[in-house]
Amino acid sequence: MTIARPDPVGWTFLSLAAAVWVGIGLTSQPTLGLIVIVLTIAVGGVRRSLVIVVLAVAMGLGVVSGTFAADRLAEVHLVDGPVTTRGRAMSDSVRGTFLLQPESASVSGSWMVWDGPLLGVTSDDGSTPVEAGQVVEVSGRLVVGGGRIAGRSFQGRIRARSVEIFDGAGTPLVAVANGIRHRVSSGLAAWDGHPGAALVSGFLIGDTRRLSDVDYDVLRRAGLTHFVAVSGSNVALFLGLWWLLVGPLAGGPRWRAMLGIVGLIVFVVVTRWEPSVLRASVMAGLLLVSRATGVALSGWSVLGLAVAGLLLWSAELANSVGFQLSVAATLGVMASVRALPNVRPNFLGSAISVTLGAQVAVAPLLLYHFGSLPVLSPIANVVAAPLVAAATTTGGVGLLLGAGWLTRAAVGLASVVLDIAHLASGWPQVGWAGFGMMVLGLVALRYRPLRPAVVVAVVGFVVITATAGGRPPGASVVFLDVGQGDAILVFGSDGEVILVDGGPDPPLLLAGLRRYDVERIDLLILSHPHADHLAGFIDVVDRYQVGAFWHPGSPDSGAQFAELERRFVEAGVPVVVPAPGELVRLGEIRIEVLGPLRRYDNLNDQSIVARMTVQSSSVLLAGDAEALAQSELGPIPADILKVPHHGSSTNDPGWLLATGASLAVIQVGENSFGHPAPEIVDALVSKGVRVQRTDHDHDVIIRMPFLDSQP
Repeated sequence: MTIARPDPVGWTFLSLAAAVWVGIGLTSQPTLGLIVIVLTIAVGGVRRSLVIVVLAVAMGLGVVSGTFAADRLAEVHLVDGPVTTRGRAMSDSVRGTFLLQPESASVSGSWMVWDGPLLGVTSDDGSTPVEAGQVVEVSGRLVVGGGRIAGRSFQGRIRARSVEIFDGAGTPLVAVANGIRHRVSSGLAAWDGHPGAALVSGFLIGDTRRLSDVDYDVLRRAGLTHFVAVSGSNVALFLGLWWLLVGPLAGGPRWRAMLGIVGLIVFVVVTRWEPSVLRASVMAGLLLVSRATGVALSGWSVLGLAVAGLLLWSAELANSVGFQLSVAATLGVMASVRALPNVRPNFLGSAISVTLGAQVAVAPLLLYHFGSLPVLSPIANVVAAPLVAAATTTGGVGLLLGAGWLTRAAVGLASVVLDIAHLASGWPQVGWAGFGMMVLGLVALRYRPLRPAVVVAVVGFVVITATAGGRPPGASVVFLDVGQGDAILVFGSDGEVILVDGGPDPPLLLAGLRRYDVERIDLLILSHPHADHLAGFIDVVDRYQVGAFWHPGSPDSGAQFAELERRFVEAGVPVVVPAPGELVRLGEIRIEVLGPLRRYDNLNDQSIVARMTVQSSSVLLAGDAEALAQSELGPIPADILKVPHHGSSTNDPGWLLATGASLAVIQVGENSFGHPAPEIVDALVSKGVRVQRTDHDHDVIIRMPFLDSQP
């Protein structure tokens, strides 16, 4: 691959952007930051280099920007407890969850001006749809703890009892932007529920709320999510349509540039200021200004200026995965000239070049953030890119003119893109070692004698990767790593499959089922209807044949469980509330239902407790049952114990040890609850129980019959 290099001015502006980014990174280490900046200035003075001194100043500005960002994110005035707050929504609500910038708050009946950080809001019923820019009043319980919504960080979350909208229109700019979003939404209403329509909405305005988590994960695994992360091509299309509307007003280059910048501002609000949109829009605005004023700026200079300016304006972008990927992909596209040497430039060659350049540039970030890289995504991108461009163009024009046949065509094209993604999502994924081999292969392609060996190696790698993994031989129990949640697969020797709980994230669960070649599920058990056990099931009924569905029968199971139960009933799946003492055999798997013994107010104690015996070895699965339910259940002997409630302090250590299990598995992920509790882990280890954790060991695979010596 030949590389296009920045011009000297471009190098300067890219260096400025890098210096600002480094300065933001040094914010958490102020002493180190000061030393680095002073040393840089000293080197610049010794070498009499103004550029080095300017870079040091840029680094210092980055530290200042990062410090202001840290102050905005500080947990100021945050105390767990009841709260009522009024402020502006900073994101649209998705399943009742949105980001809030409070302006005032009432604690204990006394209103005060809010000078704390952004808050996340979660309303369980999601009955009040909220749009970004609206002024809302939220009442509920504040829980201190960080997270991210719509790419932005918050430091506390309100569990909302009520959400009331006070200003539904917002500012004039927000009103115009929301009007455009409503036009897109209403134009696609005839295809509501169609995944192709949800994808067209993503292509046009970055709105993926109607795209299922499974379809989004499929796009990610295929390397196609950048098509719904609105960027340069979408900005160009929007500007084209914008100028078509305001054309009579654009009398000259300067008016054209001014109106173009107004359009870009509207587009940023329409797409909810996603990081990739900000990067692309600022770059487009700089190009418009440079052409209107006659100042020549290369693409490299524009990229450097845009990145430096955005980071100084909002240092939080430095830690945004979307922003990092957008900048890296842009660098990769600009750096790639053609994919292979000695190949004449043409449409296919350019497409391959652009795709490979972007893929190589973002690969380290994908591996760092997501742990895997789709090897053959350039192929999927080359095939999908023309279809995405056609769907975006026809969809935009069709919705602008009200031409239903064009919108229908766009939905059809988007559906084909999704079909490509579903096909490509099953292609091989690699880690760091595989990426290193890919880079070596690209380098080797420059040398003609090595090309046959590279081709043979690639084919062999694809074959080996495609056939690797799969279901463990014989009977086994697999505790899936699904983050902060539970999901357990039980396999019988004759192909029986039981899935207990689904974890918090449908894509993570489906990825785990794919890893072990699950094709159907004979019995699906929900221990209790909390999201970290329930949410992953949402798309299982659409993807797998399920023999039966068990749940504990709690009357306060919530809207998400009601939706899940409805979908199972509509699919003809038997829905059962098993009774304590019930004994069921599924092939060689023996299932004893031991709890819940009665109705509990606490949903955790209401968990189904089951002991499964496979080939003379038993595993005790007790959901999130806490000390009260454990005391009433009494000692339950088992060889393997799934520690309830992610190893929290709500467990009774005596009850855990009374099982006599020699292996205890804790299903846990990154969390702010302190799970697992150190005293619980210490109690188990002190008695010689081997403890494995999914956050450390990832999937825990246990072959049956279980031997204490089994790794």
